[in-house]
Amino acid sequence: MFAGYGAAQALSSDMAREKLSLVASCLGLVFSFAWFCVNRGSKQWQENWEFHTDLLENEVVGPLYKVVIKNTPQKGVLPRMKYLIVGAGNFSVTKINQIVSLFVTVIWAILLLWALLPAFKQSVLALYAAVVGAAVAAVALILWLGRTGQKDRVGVAELRKSTLDES
Repeated sequence: MFAGYGAAQALSSDMAREKLSLVASCLGLVFSFAWFCVNRGSKQWQENWEFHTDLLENEVVGPLYKVVIKNTPQKGVLPRMKYLIVGAGNFSVTKINQIVSLFVTVIWAILLLWALLPAFKQSVLALYAAVVGAAVAAVALILWLGRTGQKDRVGVAELRKSTLDES
C-alpha cells in the first residue's frame, strides 16, 4: 500500500493523485489496523496457552517451561558488544509486532488526514466522505465483529489419553 500511495503521489493530475492517495491511505489504514488487531489476538492466545502449560506441565514433564536458563554474563568489551548485537534478548516477539503494527496504523492515519486536506477546497467532499466512511466502518466492524466469541459457545471437553506401546 505504501508503494501504491507513493505511485499516486507521482501522478501529474492533481485530481487523480488526490483520489488515489485517499483510497490508498484508507486501505492502508484498514489493513494495518486489522494487522494490529490480529497481533493482539495472537498475544491473547499465546498467553492462554502459556497459562495452560504453566498449570499442567508439572504433572506431565516437570517444570520444563518454568525454568529459564540464561547465558552467563560476558566479560570484556568485544564479547559484550558481540552479545549485545547478536546475543539473546529478553524481548517479546508478539509485543514488538503489536508496536510495529500500531506505528504503521498511526502513519496511515496521518497519511489519510494529509490526503483529506484537498477535499476541503473542492466540491468532491461527498466522494471523500464515502471512502473515509467505508474505512471507518471497516475499522468499527473489526472492533465489533472481529472479536473471539467465547461467551456464545458451548463446548464439550474430552480428556484424551495417550500412551506408547513399548513392544
